[in-house]
Amino acid sequence: MALQKQEQASLLSDYNTNSTYSLAYTEIIANIRFSLDAAQKQPQAIVLASPTSEHEPGLTATNLAIAAAQNGLPTLLVDANLQTPHIQQCFGIGQTSGLSDLLASFNKESQQIEQYVRPTFLPELSLLSAGTLSLSSQETSRLLMRHIDEAIQALKAYMAARYPGLSLLILHGAPVLTGVNASLLAAHADQTYLLITKGQTTRTQARNALQHLERTHTTVAGTILLDV
Repeated sequence: MALQKQEQASLLSDYNTNSTYSLAYTEIIANIRFSLDAAQKQPQAIVLASPTSEHEPGLTATNLAIAAAQNGLPTLLVDANLQTPHIQQCFGIGQTSGLSDLLASFNKESQQIEQYVRPTFLPELSLLSAGTLSLSSQETSRLLMRHIDEAIQALKAYMAARYPGLSLLILHGAPVLTGVNASLLAAHADQTYLLITKGQTTRTQARNALQHLERTHTTVAGTILLDV
């Protein structure tokens, strides 16, 4: 998709649903939905991974989540970039308990998830922020390695209890080439999409990111081209 520079820092909700900006995200969500197994009438976890830091970190994941919710697909947006979170800023909320707190407390029962999930301005879009814990890179990797699979399964159970049928978990993680955290997320997701920024992401970076993901037996379902 191609977006104008002045639109890069804009939330999708600021635009008419028939605008070019909105339709670009809607098309991506439609393609993602089409690529999912039609028989999977249950929550699906999608990871958005970029080789290096994005032009506007977390904005693409946020807008895809908004597009999904606007098109009737219940969505839980998860900021899994625990060291440098950005998504809660997109929604104008302060630091709240979130994924890091969930992982550290190891509370994974569906009825306990509600204390970490926040509603948004869209009825079918919820947010799980990065959380309140200040973690080193090693501490983050350790938490993800130990508990991210259980956490994703618990979040799926939470969504399944609220929304029978297909729903989405959209996880935005740290850049792939900064460490193992993005690969740990992708290894436990149903689909992974690589974010490529035109004029910023080099072929070498994209190739290295794919190799990092493949080491955890992750199959990249597709790429999303950002024109900034």
